[in-house]
Amino acid sequence: MKIDEIRNKLRNPDWFINSFSTLAAISYYVNNPSLEHEGRELTIRALEHSDELTPENKKILYALARQIGLFPYVEPELLSTSDLLAYEFHRPYNMDEDGIVFHSVQAQVYRELIGGRNVILSAPTSFGKSLLIDAIIATGKYSNIAVIVPTIALIDETRRRLLKFRNNYKIITHTEQLRSDKNIFVMTQERALSYPDIKPIEFFVIDEFYKLNSNIDSDRAIMLNKIFYELHKTGAQFYLLGPNIESVHASSAGKLEYNFIETDFNNVVAETTYIDPKPTAKEATLKVCMKIDDSTLIYCKSPASVRGLALFLIENGISISNDVLQPAIQWISDNYHEEWLLVKALKSGIGIHHGKLPRSIAQFLVRNFNDGIINYLICTSTLIEGVNTSAKNVIVFDNMIATKKLDYFTFNNIKGRSGRMFKHFIGRVFIMHEEPQLELPFVDFPIFTQDTDTSNELIIQIDWDDLTDISKEKVFDLYKQSILPIEIIKANVGISPDSQIALANELLNTPDSYNSYLNWSRYPKYEELKVAASLIWEFLGGKSKPERGIVVSANQLCFKIFNLIENHDVKKIIQLEIDNGTEPNEAVDNTLDFIRNWAGFHFPRLLKALNLIQEAVFKKLNMKPGNYTYFANTVENLFMPSSVMALEEYGLPYQISMKIADKLMLDNGLDESLIAIKNLSLDDLQLSSFEKNLVSIMKKTL
Repeated sequence: MKIDEIRNKLRNPDWFINSFSTLAAISYYVNNPSLEHEGRELTIRALEHSDELTPENKKILYALARQIGLFPYVEPELLSTSDLLAYEFHRPYNMDEDGIVFHSVQAQVYRELIGGRNVILSAPTSFGKSLLIDAIIATGKYSNIAVIVPTIALIDETRRRLLKFRNNYKIITHTEQLRSDKNIFVMTQERALSYPDIKPIEFFVIDEFYKLNSNIDSDRAIMLNKIFYELHKTGAQFYLLGPNIESVHASSAGKLEYNFIETDFNNVVAETTYIDPKPTAKEATLKVCMKIDDSTLIYCKSPASVRGLALFLIENGISISNDVLQPAIQWISDNYHEEWLLVKALKSGIGIHHGKLPRSIAQFLVRNFNDGIINYLICTSTLIEGVNTSAKNVIVFDNMIATKKLDYFTFNNIKGRSGRMFKHFIGRVFIMHEEPQLELPFVDFPIFTQDTDTSNELIIQIDWDDLTDISKEKVFDLYKQSILPIEIIKANVGISPDSQIALANELLNTPDSYNSYLNWSRYPKYEELKVAASLIWEFLGGKSKPERGIVVSANQLCFKIFNLIENHDVKKIIQLEIDNGTEPNEAVDNTLDFIRNWAGFHFPRLLKALNLIQEAVFKKLNMKPGNYTYFANTVENLFMPSSVMALEEYGLPYQISMKIADKLMLDNGLDESLIAIKNLSLDDLQLSSFEKNLVSIMKKTL
């Protein structure tokens, strides 16, 4: 039987009535080494209906699954003795209570890791790469482990997954948390570099390791390379994981010891269907949504595209309202604005997800999507890159990511979001554009290879003794110059050394003029903030930030930061925008965009860089320097205790934390706040039912 015939037969819900002949046809592909991929696909398709098979035919199917390496799907009591031995061989140590059994390639990677070898794993989204982290921790072999993830959303998702180890390890996600005897650090690269004493580390993980390539988000790539370098120098074993790539660049050979494992092993099947985008892509998407009723993820290129599609679907009758969402809808209306698109979307059972959303709300949306309460989740790449979702269907609405055409690598990542092990054996992917041509990236580790294209921003982070002769020549002038200490240049990771020196020169040329505006501490006056914002904008990369959003000038940056000083409340800032003539939905998005990108990240980081540079210059001239550390931290935390914004990452909106601030020990640091939340009695809290529910969910995840 040809493979398309078997596929079509398996699509028929009644195929299992005469299943023996179908299973016999599948066995041909399973037993042919050159057709292993097809054999695995057909076996997974058959497993979707395994409960409908007779016991005899179920045994046959499980034997096929065992042969193809799909051990997690089989029922051990139906296996033969030899198959059962193979099944037990695929169990990891100390995880019996979790019932974990690896598939064949997972087991291969696991044996490499427990053998003490470094592993770089390139595998599909549904492979189960993260489960290997859990299995290594479960061995108890390592006392201090670092898991470097690409986004803050993934910090909390990973933290929750690792809670099963909380009796043996302290899980640290923030720089203000103190280390214990045994620790698991779950952090982004920025946070790991800022943690005061992350070493010693015996084992470390870098998720989405392809982002080490310096041409991907260069500032963050430099920081990722820096933490890789720092952790590798400790002699720790490493595990790098990510989606399918072509290979690791050959120039890494000899400079790093590792076993590169590349595989296409999948636990689910993604079935792709082309849909005609005429007359418009929105109308084509509407037709698909009206025909399907399972959980559906819709990928869009940008927040603006998300908004446009969400409005179109709502206005054209896509609505599966759920009373369970009503308390959340009311709370979001009360705390942001009743005319915000998210409010309107949730009333129709539609979620929207992009990088401007408050993290606690984004978590709420993903959780309710995975639980089947929200049927449609319209998202950008911020959801695609790593956050686990449970989607039967994926619609690729745009064939772009921001302003760039989707490449095969990114398309594969999006496609891989369809299906979920044990829940959706077969995921459906609907596309309106031609699939990108098969072309996977090569990944380089520039901090180790140091070729001619490696930037000075990265080279300067490497110890002199570890530099190649070419690299030493490239940065020799930086070490030789006396304008700005090399330690300061290194401390400002990811910021151009030449730009830092140019800024120092600017201050040296007219020190009296600048010093009068830059020698402030704690809170600046408006004109002082204006000068600082101007220097950040012109010299430290402010104006070149691709995600600068609504901020288009130094004066606007100054105005918005000063507005934040005077109005700490997000809802009040939103209302001020509306009073100035901005449409309500745009006012909410603009405010959240600024808070997320500028107040919460770029401005504090760049202000701290300016702080180090002006301090070095003015001290050299025996002039009084400023001190911006307090103000930078205050802006980053939106003028609230630092624990409040940390709790936002854990899923508790800052509005709720501030309501019960007297019970949370907020001024005593995050560790004390977490203990206080664990001990809270919900009955004693003056909160709405929705707010109590969020506190209750958080209590269970500490």
